[in-house]
Amino acid sequence: MKVRKLFSPKDGETPAGGTPVSEPISTGNFPKKDADFLTLAKAADTKWAATPALTLLWVDEPTFKTWVTSYDTGLAARLAVGSNRPSQTQTLAQVNKSIDTAVKDVKVYIEKKFKKANAAAQFSRYGIVQENKSYNLPKDNDKRKMALTLMKDAIAADGFGAEEFGTAFWTTTIASFNTALKTTTDTAKASVIK
Repeated sequence: MKVRKLFSPKDGETPAGGTPVSEPISTGNFPKKDADFLTLAKAADTKWAATPALTLLWVDEPTFKTWVTSYDTGLAARLAVGSNRPSQTQTLAQVNKSIDTAVKDVKVYIEKKFKKANAAAQFSRYGIVQENKSYNLPKDNDKRKMALTLMKDAIAADGFGAEEFGTAFWTTTIASFNTALKTTTDTAKASVIK
């Protein structure tokens, strides 16, 4: 439902010193931003407390006050948790970039051992999948998490454990990836108002 803003000129009227208005200016009933909604809720709560004659059919003033307080607390907590999200996302992106760089070299190891013509048949053992026209680890973080375990196991099984991107690298990388993914996921879950 759209409501005409108070004091807006009607269609075709000219405000003092302005140009004629061709359409009425309208706005929704409730603010779209969380902070603005909280300000409105607090104002309504204050007005209701100051005017006890106001009554509503479905909620009383103390219950409404509890809702406003709960929303205020939840919004503050969500904003506090959410402010950490950019650094956590950046950490996950850096780990993913390191993984993508290592996969390029691992593909070279595979091509040297199994020959280039046979390499693509071996990639799935390493968790490497075809995306578009190239072979890489999956971009989806949940699938990537499973593929990293395959990578570590295949590296050891095919004798690449002592290489630069061998067992030690993948063990450390898997731990870093899992920590970064869990932190980012937990932050996303915690930033939702309940």
